[in-house]
Amino acid sequence: MNDHIAVAVVGCGYWGENLVRNFHQLGRLRVICDVDRGRLEQLQKKYEGVAICDSYEELFRREDIEGIVIAAPAAQHFSLAKRALSKSLFPFTWNMQRSSTSLPGRTAAS
Repeated sequence: MNDHIAVAVVGCGYWGENLVRNFHQLGRLRVICDVDRGRLEQLQKKYEGVAICDSYEELFRREDIEGIVIAAPAAQHFSLAKRALSKSLFPFTWNMQRSSTSLPGRTAAS
């Protein structure tokens, strides 16, 4: 089992930049992906040796990553995680905000 997974971070907003920093410090960050090219170039200068891309198609064609850390808007999490799984990549995703206090078929009191 490979315990040295190389990852890409998708989304470089507030949480994304923190994840970029942390995965870079761990030596796992290979690629940063975001729609804001200027932001990408800024981060590439800060984190030497890390590749950048501004399209999901380019990201999912890469063969040097094994996991995708998803920090894009929450509405994109499912589709990005599903696509990562279809490419045999490990998706790392979470949502820091709850949009509802209930789950399908359950109420907040149950």
